[in-house]
Amino acid sequence: MKKKTKGFFDIPEPWEEHWQGMPEYVQEDRRPYRQLIVNFKNEDDLQDFLKLIGQKITHRTDSIWYPRKKYKEKPTGIYIDES
Repeated sequence: MKKKTKGFFDIPEPWEEHWQGMPEYVQEDRRPYRQLIVNFKNEDDLQDFLKLIGQKITHRTDSIWYPRKKYKEKPTGIYIDES
């Protein structure tokens, strides 16, 4: 593990001793490639756009993915040690 250097001393982070032997976890980058704000003059224009992209929204929708993103199942919270 990397240690932060403060002056002449290598000071380990307080959590490091408790995390010995833990598996590495790499978080997948799930950010969008690009975001775009689209404004509509009226309801008809919004509905035309939604038909064009083949998606539906509700009054609570504040963002969408195009094409529609299929979400993976939520993790179960069960982790198994394979050692």
